[in-house]
Amino acid sequence: MKQAQLTVHIIIGVLALLFIGLGIYVVNKTIVQQISSPPQTTITTYITDCLQNTAKEALQLIGEQGGYSNPLRQGMTPSSKAAEGDVLMLSEQPVPYWWHLQGENTCTSCDLSSKQMPSLEFIAKQVKEYVENNLQKCASFDEFAQQGAHVSAGNITANVEFTQDNTKIYLNWPITITQTAAETKKESFETTIDVPLKKIYNTASEITLEEKNNATLEKMLLHIIGLYSDTSPAKLPPFSAVTHDNGAVSWNKNIVEQQLSTVLTSTVPIISYGKPITKKEKTFEEAALSALRFGKDTNFDVKFHYLGWPFYFDITPKEKDMLKPEIVRTKFPNNAAPPFQTNTYEFFYDISLPLLVEIRHAQANKGEGYSFFFALETNIRDNKELKEFFTGEGTYGPFDSTNTTTVQKLQRKTANHTLFCDEEQKLSGTIKINVLDGRNNTPIPDAALSYGCGKISTCMLPTTNHHGSLKTKLPICYNGHLRAEKEEYSPAVHAYTSDFEKHDEINITLQPLREVNIAVKKYNTNGTAITSGPRSLQTNEQAIIILERAKESIEEQFQTQTRIKGTDTQTISLIPGTYEARIILIDETGYVLPAKCMQICEAYNKEGKCSTFKQLPEKPQKVKPAIIGGAVLNTNTELFEITDYTLDKRGINTIEFYVVKTQTPNCITKENCIFQNCIGIDEIGRTEEYSKKFIKELKPRFFKR
Repeated sequence: MKQAQLTVHIIIGVLALLFIGLGIYVVNKTIVQQISSPPQTTITTYITDCLQNTAKEALQLIGEQGGYSNPLRQGMTPSSKAAEGDVLMLSEQPVPYWWHLQGENTCTSCDLSSKQMPSLEFIAKQVKEYVENNLQKCASFDEFAQQGAHVSAGNITANVEFTQDNTKIYLNWPITITQTAAETKKESFETTIDVPLKKIYNTASEITLEEKNNATLEKMLLHIIGLYSDTSPAKLPPFSAVTHDNGAVSWNKNIVEQQLSTVLTSTVPIISYGKPITKKEKTFEEAALSALRFGKDTNFDVKFHYLGWPFYFDITPKEKDMLKPEIVRTKFPNNAAPPFQTNTYEFFYDISLPLLVEIRHAQANKGEGYSFFFALETNIRDNKELKEFFTGEGTYGPFDSTNTTTVQKLQRKTANHTLFCDEEQKLSGTIKINVLDGRNNTPIPDAALSYGCGKISTCMLPTTNHHGSLKTKLPICYNGHLRAEKEEYSPAVHAYTSDFEKHDEINITLQPLREVNIAVKKYNTNGTAITSGPRSLQTNEQAIIILERAKESIEEQFQTQTRIKGTDTQTISLIPGTYEARIILIDETGYVLPAKCMQICEAYNKEGKCSTFKQLPEKPQKVKPAIIGGAVLNTNTELFEITDYTLDKRGINTIEFYVVKTQTPNCITKENCIFQNCIGIDEIGRTEEYSKKFIKELKPRFFKR
């Protein structure tokens, strides 16, 4: 019995050993098979992950650079001049123009082009080439080599498909992995990127074609200039206006350009693309903002950016960068009525403005978001969009919007020849012209003389002799004008009617230029009162001073200007007279308008109440440099007089001017601002108001320095 039990136990033990050995064999064989034969899903996952990362890089680059992986390799070139070149440079990143004026802004044969707008097929090719050229940087197969596997790879071929909702990348890449006796092969891979580039591109195309065919952005630019222009020194010069004030407003071209840049920095972000406001009754602000909205509804967020880039700017008519109206002053016989003055303002803007367009899909890339950028250039000449010129209403030829490039030649007009100055026309008697020094009444030799009749007929006369006089005959002209000038003197004009065989003697006085030093100090204000000052300007502050001598009728205009930084002084030349002064205070470091400082209504419910608000601007707006105040001395505030005694008195060699530093704006406008204490950018327009209120403190002072 015991022997039988022992036999059973032995049999059970042997069976157990057999089962244990079999289990160990099966496990070891499975492990060896796993090591020697990498699963097919491993290489698929590895290549697919690299494909997705590389494709995302390609789409990111395409979005940042207007549909190009490298615009500069496509022959596009930047330019050091404002609003010229093929690309808009964002730091070191080039963004191609999809519609712009090629060549120089002062062109005579001008080329408007959209040839840099890529096709969707071209963009697909750019993504394809990027994937094919960069995929191996990701897929190095080092991980498999460390496991003892040998990887051989063939040529890479990629294909790109843009669907309505995403981007698909198909890859053909023969891969063979060999380890011991096992071999794994795979050649087809694909991935999907959550970026609806086709829809985004279609929206970008619609915006570009809208601009190309209808010059929509030019109309908006003209609208913005119209909103911010008026016959006020704090405003932009108007397209057209007539006033009857005794004093006329003038502007400096460089200051106007700076003011326009400030206006554009704050207003361009308000431009929007999408469904317009349909409410019938709108406030003035809503109407003004709705004029900056165009296009049809879209699921994307379309933004327009102007970040203070240099732009091409010119404005006419001007005289040495001064913009002044045409002034006609009428005097009544025997002073029966006060003189009547008509100021006619008519200015023509030339602008080429670079704009950056961003189409943003916040839900793309699984919530990471995706932006597509491209540039457009807005071109205005003589207050007209170029499309008006191309339709035959300007100096360009006909326009064909179906062409991607339109080249036309500007036409120039030449003045007609006049016989006014011919010797046979000098039929007056002998006229003796004496030119005298206004300070001591002594003769001025070698003074240049001319006689004009109207605006286009002017005859040069001989210079005065050593006695300061000239005897000559003149052409016959009713209400003509004699002009005398000499270096270191201010020119003078004398109204004179020359008649047939009429003899006469005329005295013309020239005022010598006197040099004086100019200094500037500032007062601070809280909006209602002066809080401190006068203090010297800081090193980051500068003042531009424009002095204009008030004149009567045909009298020669005298104007001078200078720029003073910090505590510096400048020397300028003046003559006696009653002056207007305009001083612009500029902070070179500028200030920042915070994001979402104001809100406007985007949609209304059936009761007419606002149901959806939009906060503006989307991002903080840097205003640099910034106008932060100044002073205006004119007939509305108070003119100031400079006499012979003041200029020639010993010991007095300096005029100190004073300005008001306005409050720093913290929002675009005050009306829709959400802050408790709101200061809009219209604060810079209160300079004349402050000048009138604080004229006692702002009167210039003469002293020795």
